Amino acid sequence: MKVWVKSNNLIDSIFLYLFFILVVGFFLSGRDFAHLNLKAFNLPAYITELFLISTIAIIFINSIFLKDGKIFLDSKQRIEFLLFYIIFIISLARGLISYHDIVFTLRQSAIIYYSIFYFLIPIILDNFKKIKIYFSLLVVCTSILILVRLFGVKIQGLGSFDYYYISMSLIFLLFYSSLIRTPVLRLFLYSLVLIHLTIVVLSKVRAVWVGLFLAILFIIYMNFMIPVLRKNQKKILMLGIIAFLILVIILPIVLIFHPLSVEGIENEFISIFRFRDMTNKSANNVRWRLMVWNDFINKSLEKPVFGYGFGKAFMSETVIEEFGFLPPGGEDWTDPHNSYLSILFRTGIVGLIVFFIIIFRFFKLSISFISKCGNEKIRVYIASILTTIVFILGTSLFMVVLEGPFLGVFLWINMGLVISLMSVYKIKVNSNGKILNV
Repeated sequence: MKVWVKSNNLIDSIFLYLFFILVVGFFLSGRDFAHLNLKAFNLPAYITELFLISTIAIIFINSIFLKDGKIFLDSKQRIEFLLFYIIFIISLARGLISYHDIVFTLRQSAIIYYSIFYFLIPIILDNFKKIKIYFSLLVVCTSILILVRLFGVKIQGLGSFDYYYISMSLIFLLFYSSLIRTPVLRLFLYSLVLIHLTIVVLSKVRAVWVGLFLAILFIIYMNFMIPVLRKNQKKILMLGIIAFLILVIILPIVLIFHPLSVEGIENEFISIFRFRDMTNKSANNVRWRLMVWNDFINKSLEKPVFGYGFGKAFMSETVIEEFGFLPPGGEDWTDPHNSYLSILFRTGIVGLIVFFIIIFRFFKLSISFISKCGNEKIRVYIASILTTIVFILGTSLFMVVLEGPFLGVFLWINMGLVISLMSVYKIKVNSNGKILNV
């Protein structure tokens, strides 16, 4: 028995360190880290896929995954996930049979199989200490990226998609600051929030701005709909307002020393609404998206129920006629820069509906749990994670998010973190119903 316990502790540690290496690689290098690959039978084996395959294999070998059936019995979403994976198998089989491009088919199918992280995270991060380490790594890594950005340091591969991870860190710091009682530490966190927000604004990425705007709306929603969070939410909203006002004061100063930066922000913002009247790159980008979306929807309606399956190449004829060029890199396919249209095109209305059911049910269960949870720290952590998920889902409207490992896995990782925190809370409440400290 002791040998079994030691063996499992060793395996748990291996899982934990490998996972932390994976996410730190994403936080610091994004796409460059994700695209590291080895060749296996002439197929590219990427870092994320290697992690998933090795982790699942070891879990099955050691019978952890099936032990007492806890992983599945604790999940109240097993039916919708079962449907999700049935759609995955159907779409994958259709793609392999119809399009004969194994690599491209598997690449597109990642939009579903990355959801495995939802089930792996409660196994890997099975206590509050590990979850805190994960968030500490997020904040430390994004702080490094901010320092690199501020000092103009150029290192190959470092800081790819940094605005995405900095936004996730910003949301966590907003919520975490409401738990801090020490004035000095609170002031330090407030400063970090302001710096994070400044970097996100200066990044000039409209999709991230939209994601953060929706996240703010969700915070306001929680303030009204979840009474138990109102004390924390008032602090969060007040901090957000103060940070925004300070940023408004800072921007004119930046305008004096770096006028092109602020002008670029203005162009990016205005182009969202007035793209028809503008001829700059930002406005053209909006028009490009609308053309691609229109073609994607029209093409999807030709096979509306189950879509085309994975591996179907798509090229926007309207874009070629209007702009006369292929996408950057010369690929013979176009990505819609909208993850929901990608799901629709590849798995049809059925796949998209099942995906939305998973998300809707997840939020319903999570918000219900927060309302009943007696531990402030766990409530705040879950609320911050849910807000991060809203940010990711909002950003997915205008970027290639859910399709790629360095961005998409964090939807499922965050959902898994919520499930893990729920499990931690259940363990911390004894048989008499007394709430224990985390």
